[in-house]
Amino acid sequence: MIETSKILIQNAGSNMLRGKLIVIMAFGVAFSGCASLKRAVEHIEAVKHLQFKLNSISDFSVSGVSLSQKTSVSEITASEMISIGKDFAAHRMPARFVLNVDVRNPNTAQSGFSLVLRELRWRLVIDTTFAVRGKVSGPVHVPEGGTAVVVPLPVEVDLFEVFRGESLRSLLNLALALGGKRGSAAHLRLYAQPTVDGPFGPVQYPKEIEVIDREFR
Repeated sequence: MIETSKILIQNAGSNMLRGKLIVIMAFGVAFSGCASLKRAVEHIEAVKHLQFKLNSISDFSVSGVSLSQKTSVSEITASEMISIGKDFAAHRMPARFVLNVDVRNPNTAQSGFSLVLRELRWRLVIDTTFAVRGKVSGPVHVPEGGTAVVVPLPVEVDLFEVFRGESLRSLLNLALALGGKRGSAAHLRLYAQPTVDGPFGPVQYPKEIEVIDREFR
């Protein structure tokens, strides 16, 4: 059993996440037995496979004005435009929305590896500009079998501050492209660093994952 642990540790260098768990596992092997060790190694393989994709944007508002059912600037009423314009004149344009992220555990249903997302640290980029960072805490249970679980990320960002120098109309068009009736997450990049429950406790991914709307990563 001790020799097995040494081999595992030596082979773990190519994967920081796996290596961290195996080092911990090596100290606990005397208490867990061979069967538990084999199961733990299999669980480590499962942890690294948790996948993420941007799903949708919901409940988008600017200066308290909902844009979720609007398709163009012309649909914003005069009273709503006054509210937005006052904020813009004061050099601010607060936007609030929910970014819905799909989380998928691609391990087969027969594997029995239901994973738990304990925490998700993230930073958001709109087009090519950093906008805001945040953190959402779980636990979020992600069952095996590939069925996605939606994790909502509440986002608050000042569009005026992020895109200084842009006109009011330009910012409204961007807001509608994101959270309007025909909006999408195509303008967004989410850089996420998950913490997932492993066989010996929570493990944070060593690097950020770039999350986009076109595919799971």
